[in-house]
Amino acid sequence: MPFGQMPVLSNFTDAIMLNIVGTLDSEEPVRSAMRMSVSYTPDDRDPGNPPYDLKNMVEGRAAAKSNYARYWHGYAAILRPLLSVIGFSDVRKISFFLSTLLFSMTLLLLCRRTGWKVALGFAIAMIGADFPLSAFCMAYSGVFLVVLAATCIILYWNVRDEERLLFLFLLWGSLAAFIDFLTVPVVTCLLPLFAMIFSDLHQEAFRWNWPYTRRIVRLGMAWAAGYLLTWAAKWVLADVVLGEGVIQNALHQIFYRMGGAEKFTLFDRFLAVAKNIYMLAPFSTVPDDFAARQALHQIIFDAAHTEGLAFFETLTLLIKEVCALLPASVIWGLFLAALTVLVYIALLVPMIMFSEKRWCLGALGYLSLAVLFLVPYLWLFVTANHAFVHCVFTFRNQIPSVWLFLILPHIMKKKT
Repeated sequence: MPFGQMPVLSNFTDAIMLNIVGTLDSEEPVRSAMRMSVSYTPDDRDPGNPPYDLKNMVEGRAAAKSNYARYWHGYAAILRPLLSVIGFSDVRKISFFLSTLLFSMTLLLLCRRTGWKVALGFAIAMIGADFPLSAFCMAYSGVFLVVLAATCIILYWNVRDEERLLFLFLLWGSLAAFIDFLTVPVVTCLLPLFAMIFSDLHQEAFRWNWPYTRRIVRLGMAWAAGYLLTWAAKWVLADVVLGEGVIQNALHQIFYRMGGAEKFTLFDRFLAVAKNIYMLAPFSTVPDDFAARQALHQIIFDAAHTEGLAFFETLTLLIKEVCALLPASVIWGLFLAALTVLVYIALLVPMIMFSEKRWCLGALGYLSLAVLFLVPYLWLFVTANHAFVHCVFTFRNQIPSVWLFLILPHIMKKKT
């Protein structure tokens, strides 16, 4: 958990991963690798509890199986051999060591290519999103190892040849789909991309123009192609090998995770985004069940349909009801967060409009950065069900946006 919240290891998801690795059948390696089953006990003593299922699997009491065939589960290719020689706690230590090493290398390279202020912003964004704890968790460490290695490649070799960049972003998108458990895929695109942009902005002769914007768009498309095609390849292969309707199941899950099955409204989607923003703040966790969402729905409906109330009276009633639903610590946290944003904007706008010392970004540069800033929130908006239910880890998709938010005043301060 981030900032002032109590740190909690992701034992829930790690237990699922260990269960999948332990359930693999060596007698049918290909079909087992395509199916990637989870063992569980078909009773009602403790349903939906992965650590409980893992315990029963180890003790030989988990008779039933459900599959996760829509994922590649690339982590299993590393985790299973490691667990044959060392314990899981040692695997976590190795993961933490490698993640910390790559994180330190990234900071050093950022200092070299972009200056210490940009590196400091990166460190704050990562640590604020609880990176040290994530490095211990198998559910998150794989994707962070990919993104940190990718950022180091961009910075160390200063890659600028467009064909090589397109190949690299295609590769990173594919690796994200292969390794990640749908936790923070967006960072594997945006963090290396921001590292490249900030490194370019550090050059005296740099000017933001249309060809540069087109390059950014093409790199984003290459990443998306690698990500989506790798996902689709797994569905097709698993469907051919297993013949169990994997493609149909995957499409159903996409529809479900986008909020279609539960008919997420526009309000629900904004609430999912807001909940992920909330997770960055230094106050207690928000209620994460759908009862809270339904309660807010009812409050808004009642306020909007109360006869004889003007707009501002309706709005005041709505605010009072929502505040009554949330803990006082949440209200103060939201107030401080809103105040921080307003002060930031109040300082930034005059700098853009009147400062004689600023980057030659121009309208195109500012617009491009604004679009990139919003990409994580668009991802959360589209995958509303997933972002709402799993905000405990999906909030880390905001790391690139937080990084840009922190250093934008600095990257503007250069003589034209």
